[in-house]
Amino acid sequence: MQAEAEAAEMQMKGFTYQQQTAREVGLEAMQNGLGGDGAAGALGDVAGLGLTLGALGGVVGMTREAMEPLFQQPAAPAVPAGRPASAAGGWDCACGEKGIASKFCPNCGAKRPEKPAAWDCACGERGITSKFCPNCGRKREG
Repeated sequence: MQAEAEAAEMQMKGFTYQQQTAREVGLEAMQNGLGGDGAAGALGDVAGLGLTLGALGGVVGMTREAMEPLFQQPAAPAVPAGRPASAAGGWDCACGEKGIASKFCPNCGAKRPEKPAAWDCACGERGITSKFCPNCGRKREG
C-alpha cells in the first residue's frame, strides 16, 4: 500500500520509478560513503563510486528537466536604457515617438510641450485642462 502511495506521489511530481530509485540510491551512497578494505574493498569502492556518480547524474538530469519550463517562458520585452517600462504619464511627440518620459524627445530633440493652463467653464466646472468641458461639452475659448 505504501509503495502505491509513493508511486502516485512520484507521478504527481513528474518522476518515473527509475528516476526516483536512482535518486534514492545516490542519496544513500552519499550518506553512507564508500567503504571496505583490501583489493575487494577497493573494487567495491570503484563500483560504488560508479553507482553513485550514475545516480547523481540522474538527479542532476531530473533537476534540469524540472527547471527547464522556467527557462522557456518568453522573456519580457527589452526597454531602452533610461526609459521607464511603463509609458504612463509620458507624452507623445509630433515625430511619432510615443510614451516619452523625459523633457526632450530622444528621436528628434523636440521639447516636451507645456501643459495647457487650466480654464473655468461658464457651466461652473473649474480647473479644466482639456479642449472641451467634461461637464457640458463647451469648447475652450481662445
